Amino acid sequence: GPCAREALDFVMKQAFGRLWSNKLMVHLLDTESECRAFLLNAGFELEGVQREVLYSGGRWHNLDCLGLFRIKAGYGPYPGPEPQENR
Repeated sequence: GPCAREALDFVMKQAFGRLWSNKLMVHLLDTESECRAFLLNAGFELEGVQREVLYSGGRWHNLDCLGLFRIKAGYGPYPGPEPQENR
């Protein structure tokens, strides 16, 4: 919803603008489908899955890792040397 978008915008502004971070990473359980869809729609990409890391509700759950680089978020290139994986 609008509050989630506002919160994500605030986090991106702090991370990419104020702190000059190169990348944001989010970890979420495989049951959090609405959150995953929101983040993918916001530009995050699935970077990997840790399989069966949490047992809850009678079953094992995976932990997804999503990432977003500052350049893809529209904050311009990192001001220092370019990280190796972006070359």
